[in-house]
Amino acid sequence: MASFAGAVILHNLNKTLLFKNRNMYSTAHKDALFHDVDAFGVRGIDMVTGKASGFSIGVNRYGLAVANSHVMGTEDPTYDILTEQILMFAKDAEDGLRMTVDQLKSGRKFQWGNLILSDLDSMLAIEIAGNDHSIEWSERKVLRTGHHIMLDTEEIIKQHSGSKGVGSFVNSTIRVDRGYELFRNVTSVQGVFSALKVQVSRASASTALAKDKCLQ
Repeated sequence: MASFAGAVILHNLNKTLLFKNRNMYSTAHKDALFHDVDAFGVRGIDMVTGKASGFSIGVNRYGLAVANSHVMGTEDPTYDILTEQILMFAKDAEDGLRMTVDQLKSGRKFQWGNLILSDLDSMLAIEIAGNDHSIEWSERKVLRTGHHIMLDTEEIIKQHSGSKGVGSFVNSTIRVDRGYELFRNVTSVQGVFSALKVQVSRASASTALAKDKCLQ
């Protein structure tokens, strides 16, 4: 599954918009939703077991929004579980970061992925590989696809994902670079939709940001 997640600050609207797109391998997939007084979320899919688990993207009653992107499946619990825990218990991005770091430092491990956290005035990315992590704070935008930008995991991901295809390391780097280019001048919600729906030539269709044209 190729995924693309990110957040952008729309200064003219005084808002932060978080988004995620997933190209599912199965055309029969239907999103499962969760909601209560504390949070709203879309159920994630454990890429190892194929079972629904945790949240793929969601927002809580404090205005904290979280999304994730898949990097590599392992025998550890999925990062979707961590996403759900953050939305259930954290009040802002810094609080969610603190919760995540505390779990990782305690020895808790998760499958490899990226978390995007955004609240009313801040955003950040947390790259996760087992119990290792790296953090990127941003004042404008933060995007992630199927690899790590800061963690030194390139060679392992290349060996795992292969050299070609939608899930490859090379494809992922192309998509995130293209994403930053497309989102450079985005100033509206419609601009985000347009960037995610950009069509590419058939020869380079595997590098589309959003082949299924789905904004969650």
